[in-house]
Amino acid sequence: MKQKTLSFIDKSAFAFFGILVFFLPISSAAIESCFGFIFFCFVLKVVISRPSLKVIKEFFGKRINLSLLTFYCLISFSMVNSGPLLTKSLSAWLFKWGEGVLLFYFGQVFLDKKKVKILLLIFLLSGFLISIDGIYQKIFGIDFIRGFSLMEASGFKAITAAFRHYNNFSTYVTVMFLIAIGFLIHQKKVFLRILLSLLSLLLLVDLFFTFSRGAWLALIIACLILRSFSSSRRVKKISFIMLVVFLAGLIFLPTVGERFITIFKKGGDADRFIMWKVAFLMFRESPILGKGIGLFMDHMNNYQYKGLDGLKFQYSQYAHNCYFQILAETGLAGLISFLWFLAELMFRGYRRLKQKVDFMFIGLFCAITAFLVHSFFDTQFYSLKLSVLFWVMASFLAVYICSDSSDDRLEDFNKRT
Repeated sequence: MKQKTLSFIDKSAFAFFGILVFFLPISSAAIESCFGFIFFCFVLKVVISRPSLKVIKEFFGKRINLSLLTFYCLISFSMVNSGPLLTKSLSAWLFKWGEGVLLFYFGQVFLDKKKVKILLLIFLLSGFLISIDGIYQKIFGIDFIRGFSLMEASGFKAITAAFRHYNNFSTYVTVMFLIAIGFLIHQKKVFLRILLSLLSLLLLVDLFFTFSRGAWLALIIACLILRSFSSSRRVKKISFIMLVVFLAGLIFLPTVGERFITIFKKGGDADRFIMWKVAFLMFRESPILGKGIGLFMDHMNNYQYKGLDGLKFQYSQYAHNCYFQILAETGLAGLISFLWFLAELMFRGYRRLKQKVDFMFIGLFCAITAFLVHSFFDTQFYSLKLSVLFWVMASFLAVYICSDSSDDRLEDFNKRT
């Protein structure tokens, strides 16, 4: 009876993971609800299986898990500088970052490689719907899922699909495109290859018309990594074709080319350099613990007369660089521990990529790489949908990595059943 109950809990958690990844680009409410159900499944599993202290130590003895736990603990100390905004800072720690950290751990508790592949397929199914929504919005001026209009900015109209901002949509599209390419390289059935090719084409068209320069750069870097680090001739050939087609689009599509050229024009940074200066000034005032997690926008106007040409911001905004914002809010303690976690995740992923020809893993690895590159120019970790997207993908990568080593097999909550 106990074993059947645990099996039912595992299947339920997997089902909620499936619902979460499908509705991730569509509904924030669905994300929060699914997280709540997965959390409940985790609590039930812990209560029933009663893992020993040894099992818990083994779980957090893995450097990927330990580095993330270290990061999460260290950023909590930034709250000593939150002052009267302590409640807001505590909320950011518990929910904005806490939910992501728990999702990373829950993925390892409830998922295996087979389940990850199924969830990636669900991702692509949802991506098919969203890619069509983006094309529809481009043609008719409004998307059919949320009723969002084209977004006007700097003289162009960008598609957003079911997202609030074109930069957020572009990150999602880039990630889905690279995952789709991984499946396309892996797939041998002609019909499925045609469907995946169509999906890849739709996503690429969407990416062009988001007019997101950060996402374009992220995709170019991911293609170069795919070509440089993979030993498969097939992967090298496809990555080269992807790169050529994408660069041709940047050059020959008139509005896309004009947008790309603005990178090199005065003001082409869209005030990012100013925001980065603000982040640096915050860091300089509190270099170890930062100004308080989740409080960048609350403090930014205090720096309008400190070497920033008397700038007065019209409205609060993020730093447009996730790493600089983490540095400003949580200091060196937060940023270094976060980079430690990313290094553990990506180095181990790269090592697996070099050792095994697994095309789906290659697509997932490059998708996360592109996400992290784009995060240098925007606010991915401060968007609910994109933050959850990252933590779910990171948990998938961890499942792949840990399943390859007998020392890292994740049977933590099944040993005592």
